[in-house]
Amino acid sequence: MTGLFNVLALLYIGRAVQLAARIIQNRATLRQEPLTREKQRLAEKAAFFLGVPPAVFIHELAHALAIVVFGGQVAEFGYRVFWGYVVPSGTFTAVQSWIIAVAGTLGSLIFGLFVWILLRRSSSRTVQYFGLRTFRFQVYFSLIYYPIFTLFLSVGDWLTIYNFAATPVLSAATAVAHVL
Repeated sequence: MTGLFNVLALLYIGRAVQLAARIIQNRATLRQEPLTREKQRLAEKAAFFLGVPPAVFIHELAHALAIVVFGGQVAEFGYRVFWGYVVPSGTFTAVQSWIIAVAGTLGSLIFGLFVWILLRRSSSRTVQYFGLRTFRFQVYFSLIYYPIFTLFLSVGDWLTIYNFAATPVLSAATAVAHVL
């Protein structure tokens, strides 16, 4: 599975470079009003191909920070543009493991919120739209797509977050918040 994800990451990088070149080449036009359907589509693509890589890095960094806060060490840190992993070293309670797992999701959400807050007052509606789409994508990915992905592949943070046997109260509280 890792090999497939690495190949997808290379394709992802190729598409991101093409998109970034197009945006740089047309930056003056893209910033001008009005916000057209084409500019919206481009901003949405940019939110996915250019907004996700730093969000994934922040996600993994948040896991690593939580591990260190609880006295552990990061044995391995992997970052592959649209996916990553952190392997902790140390002994953690069930609650600490839950917090370490949730830290990644919180990191992604905070990153998206930061981008939106930073760009929402831009003079360009295209830039504003990019900021909003970046935030929305992080919300959708963190709270919908990633949990569903975890259900089907049985890997990922949500296995720990929703481990009712280990953390029944935290998992139940998360489920209530998740539904809301």
